Amino acid sequence: MKTASRYHPSRYHPVLVTLHRLLAVLILAALAVGFFALAAMENADPRKIAVRRGRRRPTASRRSCTTVSTSWSS
Repeated sequence: MKTASRYHPSRYHPVLVTLHRLLAVLILAALAVGFFALAAMENADPRKIAVRRGRRRPTASRRSCTTVSTSWSS
């Protein structure tokens, strides 16, 4: 029977897997908003600023997921 290495586990902790998947969904959502919502607006449109401000919360969520995931696996 093969044992798992200390640095290369055979399975990752479920919390790390969940954070990884959540991070992937948040990144794809940010790309979709940028591609579909922001690209279609004129640069002078005041709604564009509101959409960009609305993207701050997902950005903070991505950063916190990355920080927790990195510190957890270290």
